[in-house]
Amino acid sequence: MGQFNKCKKSAAGMLLMLLLFTGNQLWAQCSNWNIATVTDSSVCAASGKITVSVNGADAGNLSNFFYSLNPLTAGGNVIYQSTTPVLENLKPGRYQVLVEALCGQQPVSRSVEVVVAGSYQELTVGVFPVRNTLNACNTGRMRVELNSGRKPYRITLTSTPANYRGPKNFDTSVNIVYIDSLTAGTYMVSVTDACSTTPATGSITINELPVIDRMYPQFSNSGSCNSFNTYPYIYELYISGYSNTDSIATYSISLDGGPKTPYKAVENAYQTITLLAGKTLKDYYGKIISYYVNIRCQG
Repeated sequence: MGQFNKCKKSAAGMLLMLLLFTGNQLWAQCSNWNIATVTDSSVCAASGKITVSVNGADAGNLSNFFYSLNPLTAGGNVIYQSTTPVLENLKPGRYQVLVEALCGQQPVSRSVEVVVAGSYQELTVGVFPVRNTLNACNTGRMRVELNSGRKPYRITLTSTPANYRGPKNFDTSVNIVYIDSLTAGTYMVSVTDACSTTPATGSITINELPVIDRMYPQFSNSGSCNSFNTYPYIYELYISGYSNTDSIATYSISLDGGPKTPYKAVENAYQTITLLAGKTLKDYYGKIISYYVNIRCQG
């Protein structure tokens, strides 16, 4: 009987040693592995990516993977036990990547620190009136200034006056955009960038200028007895935002009831009027010079 008990104790001891040996062997088969990461920078506010892979001689003995992400920088992303090795939509910053797995029934884990680079700054927009519109016209202009964000941008006129007929969407990669052909009224502007972030917004009001109904003839000597220089001076051409080259008015001249000259743009610059053959300036003393001025949108 005593011999039998000794045999039982010996067998139990051998079984315990076998289990310990087997456990140590399993641990040894799952100790030679590591994790590697490939990081994509965050070009938007939160567009970074970390791709995790498991390498090493014992990597094939692992199963049931979980991937977690802990931020080491304030405001970073938290991901807990994802089953995919691709961790996406990340903000820039330092992170700890944790990989958990099973080796048989034994849990094992590895971790590594990773930096997601990124310097994205939120898009801001400024909207400014450049010029008011001529009376009953669509010559208004605005300037949209785009700062930071990621190009290209989309500018959208989300609210316009009822009589505005121009385009409402503008795609651009420049930082300053001029929008023309604006009628009088209030415009709401919304801008998004390539990251499709929350739109930056602004608004402006384009006012309407009064009717242009005055002009002042100007004359100068051409240096010849059979010609003279003249043009109709229009003060409103010097209104802020308009220049001589905007061609907001055209004019023609008739001398002493004669035929009208071809219409040309009023640029507040002289043009030379040549008299009929054989005529000189003294032949026109006291004669009437008629100016015909067409203001854009006023007929």
